[in-house]
Amino acid sequence: MSYVVGPTTNLPFPDQQHADLTDLDSKATMTHLEEATGDLASEPVAVDTLLPRYSLIKSLFVYRTASLWALAVLAGALFDGYALVAPGTVMVNYEFIDKFGGPVVGGVKQLYAYQVAAWGGILNAGQILGMLLGSLTSDRFGRVFNIRLIGFLMVVSIILNLTMQNWLYYLFSRFLTGWATGLVQSGLTVYVSEISPPHIRSTMLFVYSIWYSVGAFVGIIAGQIITSTGAPYQHAFYSELVFLGLFVPALIFAPETPWFHGFRRNEAATKKSLVRLFGNVEGFDVDHEYLVIMAEVHKQDGMKAQSAARGYLALFKGVDRRRTWISFFPLIASQFIGLPLIGSGLPYYLSLLGTANPLIPSIASWVTTIGTMFVSAAIVNRVGRRPLLLGGILVSLIACLAIGGIGTKIRMSGGTLPAAGMGAIVGISVVWYTAFGLSTAPLSWAYLADTATPALRARTASIAAGLSAMPGLVFNYTTPILLSAQEANWGLELGYFYAGLSAIAVVVVFFTIPETQGRTFRELDELFERKTHTRKFKETTVDDVSNAVPASAA
Repeated sequence: MSYVVGPTTNLPFPDQQHADLTDLDSKATMTHLEEATGDLASEPVAVDTLLPRYSLIKSLFVYRTASLWALAVLAGALFDGYALVAPGTVMVNYEFIDKFGGPVVGGVKQLYAYQVAAWGGILNAGQILGMLLGSLTSDRFGRVFNIRLIGFLMVVSIILNLTMQNWLYYLFSRFLTGWATGLVQSGLTVYVSEISPPHIRSTMLFVYSIWYSVGAFVGIIAGQIITSTGAPYQHAFYSELVFLGLFVPALIFAPETPWFHGFRRNEAATKKSLVRLFGNVEGFDVDHEYLVIMAEVHKQDGMKAQSAARGYLALFKGVDRRRTWISFFPLIASQFIGLPLIGSGLPYYLSLLGTANPLIPSIASWVTTIGTMFVSAAIVNRVGRRPLLLGGILVSLIACLAIGGIGTKIRMSGGTLPAAGMGAIVGISVVWYTAFGLSTAPLSWAYLADTATPALRARTASIAAGLSAMPGLVFNYTTPILLSAQEANWGLELGYFYAGLSAIAVVVVFFTIPETQGRTFRELDELFERKTHTRKFKETTVDDVSNAVPASAA
């Protein structure tokens, strides 16, 4: 089988493990796609990469330049995890509470619930800004521009954290931190997706989730050490400088992605980027890989020309509406299954009860998350994304019901934590985080990076991540208010509410989120264009540019 890329030259599709590059000897007769005329210029063409497929370990070695740059950029995920967990650790620090706290309830000085709610809400507002504006700067100035903007925002937020005099300083710092993490979440996955070979792209995207969890775990450990030793709360923010240091190589030296240059029709820059990333690979053919990119660019141009939609409206029309939804919902599922409650709300609630070590459940849970993410990365190619996502949400639903049951027990005990209560909370948190680490934590970002139409990838990533942060804004603002006896006083019975949302998430995932594991961008384009049924994505084989047939019939 072959695909025409010029009037006289056919190129093979490399289904085998090691591509045969001998058919490329006639490169001199090739016509570049942007120079094509007639039917070729009016019809999308498909060209598959000839980058050889190897095992994961060998691929990381063979494609070591691209892999190292992806890992360097993903250091930003460490900051993302740390920055989003840090508020929960600082808010249980005795010095911080004494400096910014308010009422004494049951002999325990507490932060005002509205302050905690505002800090959580403004963080999500900043995330939304970063996610929505991130695509504009990414498409106009490049993926690397966003990486450097992240570094700038990190520096300013750290300075504010170390010099704050009242709670409003921290409020503005939280906004800048949210802006930076929004850029991290919408931008880094796009960058990694565009520089990674297709067959290891999912693994590299898993690294984002693992790094995020490592950053969060370090934040929890740092908070526990600082609180238990009575060290100044500012030490938690000094630690952010370490993550900034790890990010410096990417800030200064990271190459722009070839896809960005390709969409801007800059042939020289596209090829230069390809050579910088893959030039060390034996047999690498820059002209062919340039055609791979330009074939997709040509195809996307044709799709745009056929559609009346322009700009961001294109994300919500036709085939792209479905792709935007699939990019968006796995992220929002993290909020539905109880992350605002079990992630940041639980330490805050335990501090309200006067518990000596309110961060213990979080420490045990994040250790579990990191371990299960490695398990998820190892089994996702065999099991698939969709089954892991569904199973994880179901287990989270049960865990939220159990947390709600503990809340009922606490209320029946007059607002005191029963003797076995802390052990039960730790156990349930570990179960919840196990499900989280196997499913929504890594898979939501994989869906975000993989599902979008290539021409709209940056915009889809920004819009999807921004839309998912909007429920996060609501939940992170309201959860402290609902938990606190100063306000709604739901306590841990809030778990019942998140169990209900988890049930909704299970139904939505089952009927709308397909299996995308292991697909190339061309294959995904074909499956979506043919409106393949959600539950048939995995069994459908794309064997040429005009046919998509069930595997059983192939």
